[in-house]
Amino acid sequence: MIPYSMHAALLCALLCAVTGGASANPYVSYKAKMEMAKLVESEGVSDPFSKLPEAGRKEWHAGRGRSIARMVAEFSSVPTRVIIEVKLVGFDGKAGGGDHNIHVKNDDLAKHLDSLQRELESVVLQPELKALAVKPSVSFVVSRAPRQLIENINLAVSNAMHAEQGRAGRADDDEFLLNYEYVDRVIAHDAEQSRGVARAAALAGTAAITVYLLNPQARLPVEYLYSYEDYGDAKAHSRHGCPGTLYVSDSHPAYAWIDIRAGPAAYGPGAGHRGQVLAHSLPHPSHYKASQLDLGIVPDLAALVWSATQHMAWPPVLHEEIARKPSVHIQIVHMHDTLGPPPDRLDQQHIASQLRLALDGMQDVSVKEIWLPFAHCDVCVAAYASALKLRTAREDGGLYISAKTSKILDRQALHAALQDHADSIMTGFPEVGINSGAASHFTETTSATRHVIPVFVFDISDSGKDALLIDGAVKATAFSDMVVAVSSRAAKAPSHFTCRLSACEPVAGNITREVLAALLTSGWGVPDTATYFSAGAGQGEDYRWSVGNTPFGPLSHRCGINAALSHTMQRNQVVLELQSSVEKVLRLLDGFSKLSTSGKLDAATCKGHFSTVPARINVAYYKLSEAALLLGQWQTKRALALARSMSHDVHALERAARAISAALQGTVKCDGAPELASVWWAPCGALALWPLAAWVRSMLARSQRKRVDKIY
Repeated sequence: MIPYSMHAALLCALLCAVTGGASANPYVSYKAKMEMAKLVESEGVSDPFSKLPEAGRKEWHAGRGRSIARMVAEFSSVPTRVIIEVKLVGFDGKAGGGDHNIHVKNDDLAKHLDSLQRELESVVLQPELKALAVKPSVSFVVSRAPRQLIENINLAVSNAMHAEQGRAGRADDDEFLLNYEYVDRVIAHDAEQSRGVARAAALAGTAAITVYLLNPQARLPVEYLYSYEDYGDAKAHSRHGCPGTLYVSDSHPAYAWIDIRAGPAAYGPGAGHRGQVLAHSLPHPSHYKASQLDLGIVPDLAALVWSATQHMAWPPVLHEEIARKPSVHIQIVHMHDTLGPPPDRLDQQHIASQLRLALDGMQDVSVKEIWLPFAHCDVCVAAYASALKLRTAREDGGLYISAKTSKILDRQALHAALQDHADSIMTGFPEVGINSGAASHFTETTSATRHVIPVFVFDISDSGKDALLIDGAVKATAFSDMVVAVSSRAAKAPSHFTCRLSACEPVAGNITREVLAALLTSGWGVPDTATYFSAGAGQGEDYRWSVGNTPFGPLSHRCGINAALSHTMQRNQVVLELQSSVEKVLRLLDGFSKLSTSGKLDAATCKGHFSTVPARINVAYYKLSEAALLLGQWQTKRALALARSMSHDVHALERAARAISAALQGTVKCDGAPELASVWWAPCGALALWPLAAWVRSMLARSQRKRVDKIY
C-alpha cells in the first residue's frame, strides 16, 4: 500500500522521469534549452532565436548533417505523458467503514490499469479522421485515501440523507435523491489539500485529473442517487436534470468522483441508439457474489477509470477550424417573427462569463447580441422557410406503434442558406443598400487577431404542444463556421433520451445552455461529453458522464463548463497550433529530401543556409517536444506560448527554403556527340528484317488457303 503522505513524492518522481524522456534532444545542451525557455516566456510574440547572441545560436547548430528521414519521424510523433491519480476511498474492508466490507488492494487495481492499452488516440474527427503529431500515453498512480476522508464522506452522506428525508413535499414512496454538494465539498477540500502538498514539493506539474472511487458507509437506503441542483436553490425541489452516481469538478484542481454504492442508474438515448447507461453499466456491490466481491469488482473499477480517462483526460478534437486567435467575438443575431422583440431567453452575459472563466486568460472573449425582425430581413425569412419541413416518424412510447407528423428545421438546409448570406445579415446588406438594423450595432469583423463566431437564433412565436427543433432533435447545433439555435414558446422540447425509464423533456424556451454547448463545439472543437475515440472501435458514444456538470445533452440541466471541458478548450488550441507548424516543417523536409543526394540535411542541400536551417529545426523540435510535455501536465498556457513561438522558426525555415529554391538553376547536359550507330541502326534493321517479314506473310497466306480448300 502507498502511504498517503507519499503522493507528492511519487508524482514528482514520475514527472521528472517524463521530463527527461519527452524533451530529450541529444544534440543540444541543457543550458541552451533553459536559455531558450526563458526567452520564450519573456519575449512574448517576438522571435526568441533572433535574440540569442552568436555563441548561443551556435549551440543550436549541433547535430547538423543528420538524416532527414529521422527528423521526419521525430516531428511526426511527439510523445507526452498524462498522469491520472486514482484514490480508493472506503475500500479497506471493515476497518474503513464500508458497508459491504470491500477490500481492494492498490496493487490489484494498478495491475489491471497497467494491462490496458494505455495509448490515448490524438485525432481530429471532422471532416475526415486525421491523426495529430502529439501522441499521449497515460500513467496511473493508485493510492488509498486516509481514514479521515471516508469518515468525512460518511458524515456528508448521512447529512444529505437527513436533508432529503426532511425535504418539503417529499412523499414516502419517492426515491432518495441526495444533493451532490454534501459529498462534493468534502472531495473538493481533499483535492485542494493534495494540490497544496504538490506545490510545496515544487512540482513542475501535477496529475491531470484525480478520480475518487467512493464506497460510503451503511445506514443508507437500498437505492439512492445524487441530484445536481445547487444547495439552497429555490428550484431545487423541481429536480430538473437526471440524477446519477458521479460528478466532475467545476474548476481546477480537476477531479471526478463516483459513488459505487449509489444506483443502479439508467439513462441515455432510447432504443436503437448507442451509449445507453443500463443497470450494469456502472459497478455496484449488488452485481457480485459476496464471496467474490473483492476480486470481481476490481476489473470493473479499472474499466470505469479508463472510461473517465478517455472522456476527460484526452478526448478527440471535433474539427480543425477552431478559434486560435488571441481575441474571440461572439455575435448573436436574434431573429424573431414578431413585430416587437420577444422575451430574451438567451443569457449572453452568462455565456461570456463561463467562456472567460474556462479560457483562463488564454483568449479575450466578447459577446454582443442584436435583434433583427423578419420584417427587416427577407434573407432570414427565406432561410427559415427553406429549412422548415414536415416529418412523419414513429412516436416513442405507448403500447401501440403510431406515427406522428411534426414540423422541424432541416439542419443542412438551414446551414446552406445562412452560409450564403451570413455576412450580409450581420452587416446590414450594404451591397444592395438595405439597412437591416444590424449595421449600426455590429462593428466586429474577423481580422488577424480576432475570430468572429456568428450565432443565429430563430425566435418563433409558435406556442404549440411540442417545440420546433433542428432536425426534430436539438434546440441548438454547431457548425465549424457558425452556431444555429431555435427558441419557441412551446411547453416542452421532446427528445429521444430517457432517465429512469421516463422521457427527458427539457424546457423549450430557454436556450442559454444549448447555445453554450454549441459554442464549445463550433469555436473550440470540443465534442459532446459522451463522445470518445479508440483505435479499435473508432468514434463511439458512452453517456455515463453526461449527467451532472456538463452543458451537453438533455440529461443535465447545469449551464457551466467543468474542469475537463475547460482543459479541452485550451488543449485544442495548443495541439492544432502545433499541428499547423508540424505540417509545414514536414513539407519543408520533404522538399529538402528531394534536393539532397545523400538523404541528409548537409551543406550541399542547404547551400548558403547551412548555419540557419539545422538550427531552426532544432529550435522548432525543442519547442514542439516541450509544449507536448506541458500538455500532459495540463499546463496549457505555457504550452500555447511555445506553440505560438514555434511559428517564428517555421517562417524562418520557409524563408530559407525560398532562398535556396531561388538559387537553383536548371541545366541540360549532353554526354558527348551522338555516334553514327545510334542514328542508323533503326532504318538498317528494318531493311534487314524486310525479307523475313515477307516470308512470314506468305506462309500465313498459304495456311489460310489450305483451310479454305478443305471447306469447299
